Amino acid sequence: MYGRAAHAAIALCRVNAVCTHPDYLGRGYAGILLTEQIKRVINTNGIPFLHVLADNHAAIRVYERVGLKARGPMLGYVLNIKK
Repeated sequence: MYGRAAHAAIALCRVNAVCTHPDYLGRGYAGILLTEQIKRVINTNGIPFLHVLADNHAAIRVYERVGLKARGPMLGYVLNIKK
């Protein structure tokens, strides 16, 4: 089309619930799993993202080790229903 660039669709893809059983912490399993999931997202033309609590320092170290960078704080909202 004249005057328009054709772009492949890009989707944000959330990587969710990366967990390691306490008996297996410190063996690099979370990093291996996360790296594989990031590759899969990128291979489908996606942009991987995730969220983490600011005080979860162990998870943040893993995320930074595989190349993820913090973008900024994220707010969460919950409807508090009183019964």
